Amino acid sequence: AGGIGRESALLFAQEGAKVVVVDLNQALADETAQLIKAAGGHAIAVKADVSKAAECENVRGSSYLFVYRPARCHAELLI
Repeated sequence: AGGIGRESALLFAQEGAKVVVVDLNQALADETAQLIKAAGGHAIAVKADVSKAAECENVRGSSYLFVYRPARCHAELLI
């Protein structure tokens, strides 16, 4: 959630995308998600090692809930 990944996430958010920030480093992922939110975007941070199938499933589930839940249910995800 740094370097080119962070910059890509910020650009996607500026274009209106809901961004799921995934990184092995939770603090970096949280920081990137906070930057997006501070700029008026929507983001969540998920710690995951994408080389592990179980962790990818967690990312998929978190992403689905974040993107497809009705807006009134997003409050707990956007804090």
